[in-house]
Amino acid sequence: MAIRTILVPVGSAQDVSERIKTAFLVGTKLNAHVDVFHISPDPRDSVAYVGEGVTGAIIEDLMTAAEQESSARATRSETQYRAVVRDFGAVQTNDPKVSGFSTSFSKATGRVYDLVALRGRLADLVAVARPKKGDDAMVQATLEVALMETGRAVLVTPPTAPTTVGDNVMILWSGAEEAARAVAAALPVLRLAKKITAASFGNYARAPAMAADLARYLAWHDIQATADEVATAGRALEESVLEKIRSSGTDLLVMGAYSHSRLRHLIFGGVTSAILEQASIPVLMAH
Repeated sequence: MAIRTILVPVGSAQDVSERIKTAFLVGTKLNAHVDVFHISPDPRDSVAYVGEGVTGAIIEDLMTAAEQESSARATRSETQYRAVVRDFGAVQTNDPKVSGFSTSFSKATGRVYDLVALRGRLADLVAVARPKKGDDAMVQATLEVALMETGRAVLVTPPTAPTTVGDNVMILWSGAEEAARAVAAALPVLRLAKKITAASFGNYARAPAMAADLARYLAWHDIQATADEVATAGRALEESVLEKIRSSGTDLLVMGAYSHSRLRHLIFGGVTSAILEQASIPVLMAH
């Protein structure tokens, strides 16, 4: 299946320019439509847990403050979006009949969980920010909903937009269902890549899964990939993966996400979390 629509949910206090730039790079490569979607939390949610004894005047003030903050964020997001549109010379339209790369900006008020899930299910790819220290809760919530609730692949964008995306791709192959879904979702990007490395690392791959098996599968799709069985030499998997990314000039990593239970990862962390925290390139993931 082609990737024709890319959803970019925004709405946090963070600058969204770099995320939009990364999505535009992918959109131009795939001739896709990039839908930048600003979400404003419902002001009523900001007072839902106010304790007893709070006067109506205070509640009204809280709601007014929440509305003003939401309005300011929406204005800021749209201003940053317009700047990126100008830089790319992007065509703004909502008409599916328009061929080639295009973009649009829209806004809605409601719960992040509901809006990202519903809108994401009608996109081919969801582009979200890589959470980092100091981000507000909306960034992490958007990532988790995109991964767990949309049924779509997710493009996790780095803090700084790269110059290229998808020219030199590495696939972290484990043989897990999540990894298979990520590969399937990435096929439109892989067909346009100049270099693809199918890599398995130490015991991360589920026996008897091997990188050569993935390379053979891709060959059936007329996609040429180099198989690389990487020895971790006693190092943590994420260290080996990140070193391989740096040394190979990879500009997109494809991998499965959270192959174990979400609760386990919340408590103990894991490969997915470790790579998300440290990767400086976009990561295409599927759960």
